Amino acid sequence: MENSIWNFLVDINSIDIQDTKERFLENETFFKSCLEKCLFDSEFENLKVSLQKQDVSSAFESAHSLKGMTSNCGLTSLYDILLKITEPLRHGDCDGLLAYYDLLEKELKRIRDIFSTY
Repeated sequence: MENSIWNFLVDINSIDIQDTKERFLENETFFKSCLEKCLFDSEFENLKVSLQKQDVSSAFESAHSLKGMTSNCGLTSLYDILLKITEPLRHGDCDGLLAYYDLLEKELKRIRDIFSTY
């Protein structure tokens, strides 16, 4: 189990390792497939474009969807940033959220780079 996909969660400093393993019934193949879909989901780009256009409704839909996916996959650092984006959008506020998106992009790149080694 030395190159187990579960080690990916350790490498990214996830705080949700055991729950994530249970959520995916410890099926590594299924988890890796879902993880790849999450990390490369088009909603990341949709969120960026929506925030740039200040389209609160579309941005909220993308952020909320991504928040759920990242939570399910144990990607807690992405989830935490998405939470900071989603909640203001829920209340119709889009101001200053591109700065959080920049953090999200940097963290997403870091995690994708680690994922590419698995």
